[in-house]
Amino acid sequence: MKHDPATAFAQRFAIPPPIPTRRVMGVPVVDASTRRTADWLLAGGARTVFFLNAHCANLCAGNAGYAAALERADAVLPDGIGIELAARMTGGGLTQNLNGTDFTPALLRAAAAQGKSVYLFGARPGTAAAAGRALARKIPGLRIAGPATAMTVRAIPVLCCGRSTARAPTSSWWPWVRRCKSCGSTAMPVTCRRG
Repeated sequence: MKHDPATAFAQRFAIPPPIPTRRVMGVPVVDASTRRTADWLLAGGARTVFFLNAHCANLCAGNAGYAAALERADAVLPDGIGIELAARMTGGGLTQNLNGTDFTPALLRAAAAQGKSVYLFGARPGTAAAAGRALARKIPGLRIAGPATAMTVRAIPVLCCGRSTARAPTSSWWPWVRRCKSCGSTAMPVTCRRG
């Protein structure tokens, strides 16, 4: 079989049909199960994914850049009871709360089952590597490709961008997310706390 660069490019960057969303506090939020969302994220193609909690939704009201980044994202995952309550107050609840502490391990288990590798990025030196070792112990078959830097990310199926606190991402994240998406990775901010 001959290698066809056009076909390889199309497969690498192909995105399956959009995942269902609904607007909550002005932001398009994923309205799907954990399984469906994980399958969608791992189906191939580059994606930008954020978590949205009530605090982050409130920040959108006063930060046009942050609101625009969420609007451009391929998926914004509902994170917490505040988003669920806001959804209920505007016409019905969401299919599932896709908070980071529950969804991320499910996504990583699905990646392991599919034989996909994961890069971890962020936090202080050594934190991502330590998190990778802990995740590999907890999730059999999970392949941690390593802690990422701007120079090492090349078409890794899932790139978890860690931050050391529960604060919302800052504008310094957005160029990184664009860079990740341009190389075929799914960029997903995830809070990683030490300890």
